[in-house]
Amino acid sequence: MSDAYKKAQILIEALPYFQAFDEKIVVVKLGGNAMNESSLFDDTLQDIVFMEQIGIKPILVHGGGPYISKKLKENNVGTQFIEGLRVTDQATLGVVDEVFKGINKDICDTINAKGGKAVSIHGADDGILTAEKKTLPGKPDVDLGFVGDVSSVKILRLIELTQKGIVPVISPLARGKGGQAFNVNADIAAAKIAEGIDAEKLVFMSNISGILRNPADSKSLLTSLNPEQVRELIDEGVIDGGMLPKVEASLHALDSGVGKVHIIDGRKHHTLLLEIFTPQGVGTQFLKGE
Repeated sequence: MSDAYKKAQILIEALPYFQAFDEKIVVVKLGGNAMNESSLFDDTLQDIVFMEQIGIKPILVHGGGPYISKKLKENNVGTQFIEGLRVTDQATLGVVDEVFKGINKDICDTINAKGGKAVSIHGADDGILTAEKKTLPGKPDVDLGFVGDVSSVKILRLIELTQKGIVPVISPLARGKGGQAFNVNADIAAAKIAEGIDAEKLVFMSNISGILRNPADSKSLLTSLNPEQVRELIDEGVIDGGMLPKVEASLHALDSGVGKVHIIDGRKHHTLLLEIFTPQGVGTQFLKGE
């Protein structure tokens, strides 16, 4: 009976969160070990099914960088990165498209097998994402190939799917002028979708526990930050390198109407549920106010 009582208490404690997020849209960007390790992958998608069953409307955006690199190597296609962006020629774009379709299918099949409902959305093929060719500030002569900046999102289909209890699973490819496909950053794609749809939350899953005050100290996690505090950490060099695009996307999303943005550790089991349904959370949340 004691175990049953504890389970009942957990459900009762979670009730205010169920009520607060009922019918609310949560955009989740899946990445890191949450994609690469099978048990974490399964647990994360179980969390997605759970969220949908209690009334939350999740939208899932996935990346796939390591899988793309592996496939390019198998195909003897060289890889070049400039400022963290993969230079994407026509051959690379074909591999990106192939890999994304495989990942997307695996995610949808797993969600469906766990009792949920998911549908594949290939950003470029379905016209959900449109993009313009990306250029680097101050470097007009650098050509990244078919790398794009997301310029708009068609949200009506996404809303219609969530209203039917279906989880859209979106690959970060976009379509530009003349029908050209572009490889776009999955973090930016997730942020743009969250902005366009006025999501309650945007959650980035990655291989970090969140924002650490001291990167060498895992216990220095900063659980809540507002934009002013984030800017101070950027100026101090605490937030830099590969974290900058994710953090900048987070701030822009907040400024564009997203309720909260979270960065959580995809290397741990069920962090998605723990971040959303517990008062202390397990990562870093970005808030608009104090």
